[in-house]
Amino acid sequence: MLRFAAIDDPPTTPLLIEESEKGKSLGKSETGEAREARLRSEYEQALGEASRARTKEERRGPRAELLRISVELQRARKQFSWESSIGYAAGRNLGDLCVADEEYEAALDAYSAALQLNQNDVVLWYRTGVVACKLGLLPIAKAAFQNGIEVNPKFELCKDALAVVSSALGDQLWTSKIVDQSRNDAAKRKADELLQRQCKRYKAQRETIVKD
Repeated sequence: MLRFAAIDDPPTTPLLIEESEKGKSLGKSETGEAREARLRSEYEQALGEASRARTKEERRGPRAELLRISVELQRARKQFSWESSIGYAAGRNLGDLCVADEEYEAALDAYSAALQLNQNDVVLWYRTGVVACKLGLLPIAKAAFQNGIEVNPKFELCKDALAVVSSALGDQLWTSKIVDQSRNDAAKRKADELLQRQCKRYKAQRETIVKD
């Protein structure tokens, strides 16, 4: 499976677990079962708050909580399967909230963290690719769509998106060999139109995808 650099980068951490009140209250005596129960409860509470949020300001709290949970589980030694399960779900839902707020760099960080824990989610690969398109990171987007197809060769959104990005990258390679600036600009506009079309399709599809 193809990989790209962002997958190995740690997520942005404006709120570190040690700085939270919950983090300060944790002691070495917390058992694995107690920790699982605590994190599941915190995750479900954050997800509930996120589902009720209608504005960016209302999403700020659940975003911070999902980030805290994601960071804590990223740092865990992954002794239990539930650590990867909760960490993956927190990262994926955090990324969705960041997309809703049009904060695409933060979304890419969150999706990348989730992919470290589960690389078998074709929808997550697709969303990662779309966010990379938004940021103009076409090689990363291409790798994400290719990985999605490897997970599920029948997932049409990834196949269509890969064709769009491959075409856009082809245009960029082609224009790099042409001296005429006007032709360069025309090709760039064509690539931008292709990407915008795919992003619009993503927005239309996003509401139909069942979240965790």
